[in-house]
Amino acid sequence: MSKRFLSLTLALLFVLAAPSLAAAFSAGDTVRVVNCNEYITLRETPSTKAAELDRLPLHAEAQVIAPAENGFTLVEYQNRAGYVLTKYLEKVETGAMATGDIVRVVNCNEYITLREEASTKAAELDRLPLGDCANFLSHAENGFAYVEYGGQTGYVLEKYLEVLEGYHGTAIIPSDSQRYNVNVFLSNFTEQYFAWSEGCYDSSVPDDSALIVFGINHVWFNQQGHIESGEWGEDNTRLEAKWAVEAAQKYLGRTPTDLYASYFPYKNGYFYWQETGGHVPGGFACLESLEDLGGGLYAVRFRSYDDGNFWENSVCYLTPAQAAAKYNWVSCTGFALIDVGTGSLENRTGWTLERFVIDR
Repeated sequence: MSKRFLSLTLALLFVLAAPSLAAAFSAGDTVRVVNCNEYITLRETPSTKAAELDRLPLHAEAQVIAPAENGFTLVEYQNRAGYVLTKYLEKVETGAMATGDIVRVVNCNEYITLREEASTKAAELDRLPLGDCANFLSHAENGFAYVEYGGQTGYVLEKYLEVLEGYHGTAIIPSDSQRYNVNVFLSNFTEQYFAWSEGCYDSSVPDDSALIVFGINHVWFNQQGHIESGEWGEDNTRLEAKWAVEAAQKYLGRTPTDLYASYFPYKNGYFYWQETGGHVPGGFACLESLEDLGGGLYAVRFRSYDDGNFWENSVCYLTPAQAAAKYNWVSCTGFALIDVGTGSLENRTGWTLERFVIDR
């Protein structure tokens, strides 16, 4: 008899011997870890004092074996059976949507309506034709979903959406250094409100304007020595284009081909603008969950804190619980798809951002 089969058999006998309890889940259900800071504990018996078998990271998935006593559920996680607290689990429904997923319009006649608010009486912003796609941001009230479509955000009835492409892999608990690296990398984007108005950046969609604007803002916040001040007609500030292009290539892995594409005037190798000194940084990123998608790709769901203040990189060591305790306001939540290339989470060299979705 295999050890795995024996452990499952003993666990089931333990449950059957326990008093009958109302089941939150059914045997065979897939459940996901939610509402915790970083992880929950898999234990030998249904008690918070029982020996620890493993840890399930936030958003990790497991299979339900049976309900148990004391508010626990018996689950199987990575071929190991054990008990976890039921209050930290939710059932994974078929077609469940998460921030960053690409969703497609289905089950309508011609189109669905994008509205200003989560109400069928709210003003119409646009129409999404049958089969068209949008970026899912979050669930909303009244059966609506908050989405990004065509560069604007709004609400559509969720019953007319299905997940076309989700970004879910093996949930992992990051080490302190891995957490720091992910947070520092993503903070290069949150500090400048990257994709704030559009709601989404996707590397598969050519956008020279996004590359240029990112590059200029990155230099402004991190390499002030390259910024030149003077009087050039209506503009008093300029940046040699090569620095913006270099930043875009480093962090986004792409080089803009049309340097006239953005709202920053370009002439004679420089980008120009009228600087009033009013630049205020956005918040720093704090990862909530990290999933390995394979092939060097990682899905990150995060929150941004300390919007409007200048912060030091040391805050990027904060865990979600520490950040939430220190800062009482979240400026945004979001999703990022990071490509570490041939590297790893231990070294940010060569990392590029492939997808970035903001939910304000």
